[in-house]
Amino acid sequence: MIGSAPITASAGDLLIINANELHFFSPSDAVFICLHVPEDFFSVMNVSGIRFQTLLRGSAQVKRLFEEMTARMAMASPGDGFFIMSRIYALFAFLIDSPQAYRLSPREAARNANRDAAFRQILTTMRTHYAEDLSTAELAQSVFLSEAYFCRYFRSYTGESPLRYLQQLRMNKAAERLRNTEESITDIAQAVGYADSNYFSRIFR
Repeated sequence: MIGSAPITASAGDLLIINANELHFFSPSDAVFICLHVPEDFFSVMNVSGIRFQTLLRGSAQVKRLFEEMTARMAMASPGDGFFIMSRIYALFAFLIDSPQAYRLSPREAARNANRDAAFRQILTTMRTHYAEDLSTAELAQSVFLSEAYFCRYFRSYTGESPLRYLQQLRMNKAAERLRNTEESITDIAQAVGYADSNYFSRIFR
């Protein structure tokens, strides 16, 4: 999931996550090469404000550039940094000259930034206070949205309802405690927000 759009990628595809775009990966054990490029990389080259379409499928040129970078990293030579940077420049020269690239207007950029900031605030609240009795009404109020709009907004980003997302977050935290502590099921249930350990046992699978 990148932004509010579900994306299905295959081996050899290039996924591009633009600056400040929210994203989720599933399954979590997928193997991929991650290239993180600082946002100011583009301002130095006088192409600030540039954005890219999310998915580029099976480009032979992109595949060759990544193969060259990974092969060079395995060599551990003094000139690795210069070589890899040359391939990164070549990659973005290719992308910027392709239909993958586009520019946002200042108004569009501001709207996207405000929307994404609100959603990051929601996720921070849920990840920090997952053990508390959170309601959709409270979460909606925290970002000044109606409850109905908030639920639609949340589902458009995650594919799940807020309460389903919260439940999954609690289950993940419970699984961590089960692996890493000697706590009882009752203690773990209470620690992640379930006063009724029987109910917790039924939903924890």
